[in-house]
Amino acid sequence: MDIGDIAIDGILGDLLGAFGVGRGDRGDSKQDLEISFEEAAFGCEKQLHYNRVVGCGHCRGSGSAPGTIPEPCGACGGRGRVRFQQGIFPIAVDRSCSRCKGSGKSVVHPCSACRGTGLVTTTNTLSVTIPAGVEPGTTRLVEGAGNKPRADRPPGDVEITIHVRPHLLFRRVGDDVVCQVPITFAQAALGGEIEVPTLDGKGKLRIPPGTQPGSVLRIRGKGIPHRATLGRGDQRIEVSIEVPTHLTERQRSLIEQLAREIGEDVQPQQRTFMEKLKALFG
Repeated sequence: MDIGDIAIDGILGDLLGAFGVGRGDRGDSKQDLEISFEEAAFGCEKQLHYNRVVGCGHCRGSGSAPGTIPEPCGACGGRGRVRFQQGIFPIAVDRSCSRCKGSGKSVVHPCSACRGTGLVTTTNTLSVTIPAGVEPGTTRLVEGAGNKPRADRPPGDVEITIHVRPHLLFRRVGDDVVCQVPITFAQAALGGEIEVPTLDGKGKLRIPPGTQPGSVLRIRGKGIPHRATLGRGDQRIEVSIEVPTHLTERQRSLIEQLAREIGEDVQPQQRTFMEKLKALFG
């Protein structure tokens, strides 16, 4: 045998193999699948397209041109393994033949499609079922959908990682959907009903009189479907109050008049803040 084929990592690998520790590529593959916020919420069926190494159909995985057959490997005599011993090791080491990669066969007339490897790369399509309420980063294992590490070995598995695209309006907190909605000062002070977006389309939300900035209102059952139980989470509406930026003289006069009328008695947050300031600074 050619001593140049012996590498220290191969020796160590064979020693590990003697103790039952396997090594080598199993053909496993990692793939990413991106879905929308709504698809993650309600579930869907997606098609995953990826490159996969499979057995060559032209030569049926033999590596030899049609009409020919591989010959026994001259390095290992067709055994697929070779035995050697070096002075630093008191035992003989039996390892996979590096010339035929353990197959015991040598391709004399290589297949034109796979160039003698018995393997080709092709595009594979996998149908993936996404359950309702799936979380970003969830992984799913599909057995036997990976690459063939060798023509005489079974294919590995595919590990699919789910990625959810950010939504323009919504974000997820547990099984709740959070959305920020701006309202006017008049709506916050007087209350009323506004139209808000939900996962199911447009919905109605009642604004209580005296709603403060940062208040969180809920629409029950409009969130993400629960995975372990029935029902859905809620939709949280974070209220922000818009302040007018361009006022006419009359509007400015009316607001100033309102400010004088209101005073501090109907502004509980400001009154509480002023009390804390007095307690802090005396």
